[in-house]
Amino acid sequence: MRTARTIICLFAFASSLHLIEISEAQQPSAQSTGREFPVVYIQIGDVPVALPKDWVDNKFANIHLGNSRIISFVNVHMRPSPRSKHFEFPRVILFGIVEPAAGLPERNLRESKANLEKRQSEQAPDEFGFWLWKAREYVLIDMPYARPLGQPLTVSCMPSPPRPKEERMCTVRFYWTLAASVDYTFFDSDYPESRWAELDQRVLELLKFLDGREAWPATKPAQ
Repeated sequence: MRTARTIICLFAFASSLHLIEISEAQQPSAQSTGREFPVVYIQIGDVPVALPKDWVDNKFANIHLGNSRIISFVNVHMRPSPRSKHFEFPRVILFGIVEPAAGLPERNLRESKANLEKRQSEQAPDEFGFWLWKAREYVLIDMPYARPLGQPLTVSCMPSPPRPKEERMCTVRFYWTLAASVDYTFFDSDYPESRWAELDQRVLELLKFLDGREAWPATKPAQ
């Protein structure tokens, strides 16, 4: 019988560093019917995430298989373009796919929808269609494209010391499904407000690329 080999990967999330041991026996097969390169499937909630195997091997993708399953990509903005031969990652600081607690997505979605509807009469979108509806939090009014579970694009921004004073670090969080959530963080010097929707659509293309439930597309996403 083949002995399970242990792979050590360094997982960086926010300001914490965790050393995670992942047994090879825990990992799904790296075979991928219909894809032109080998992938490793990591189940996050109800989504089998199809990671290109070289992303796992070279630690471009960090995997945490603890009580809360997490796939993260850290400091992507520091990698030169092209950032991958399979899919050109947007210039983000952090991109993560997380398995939320059971029942939390439904509750948060209900509350968010109710709060937006309650303040609908106050909506005052700016020139880019965003409404500053909370301190440092913007929501895109009149969504021009579809998002998972009908969620509007919501962007939270804050100063980013010790970066330049006028630069902010912005984060988008949403539910991919009722059992998988996504967040990504970026500097608004890389993506100003006028490009937030463009970046978000690129992230949605990335999720489609990673979605193991979907048949492999006939063409690669545009670079």
